[in-house]
Amino acid sequence: MRIYVGKLSKNIKKEKLEILFSEYGEVKKVIIFFEKNNNNWEAFAFIDMPNEKEAYAAIDKLDNKVFYDNKLSVHQARYLDYDEFRKSENKGRRYSDFTNTKK
Repeated sequence: MRIYVGKLSKNIKKEKLEILFSEYGEVKKVIIFFEKNNNNWEAFAFIDMPNEKEAYAAIDKLDNKVFYDNKLSVHQARYLDYDEFRKSENKGRRYSDFTNTKK
């Protein structure tokens, strides 16, 4: 399962996220993105966890957790189909946070 992690510190390191999520199960991949928004750098990440039960446990325990002085937003990522992608405001991202998509 792919997990979206938002509201990350701009100083976040891949290894720190891997350690945090591996407390709940196997972490297959961590990808961090940085983007400039109104002259401020923002970071978000996608975490791939192969075991769905472990992934849901991580989401449940880590959503709203304070990590490096930021309150995390952790949700299951949702792949946007082509029509949704064209209509979205995701700045070129094909995966999204469930809470930011409109149906």
